[in-house]
Amino acid sequence: LSVYGYQAYDYYLNDGTSFFIHEPRPELSTAQNILHMLRIDSRYTELEAKILDIALILHAEHGGGNNSTFTT
Repeated sequence: LSVYGYQAYDYYLNDGTSFFIHEPRPELSTAQNILHMLRIDSRYTELEAKILDIALILHAEHGGGNNSTFTT
């Protein structure tokens, strides 16, 4: 969903000159799919995918609101 938002915003800023959304690939991880869908050539390094994966995990565990909401 965030990729679609980014693409729509980029399309708006560039007067509709470049609008692409690549289909997600089921064999890729979430981080790999985000990079695949965001890039025109769908290319990324394994280091980029690992860094994004760690950032997504850290955000899910520690960010985005009051963490005590999720305790049992």
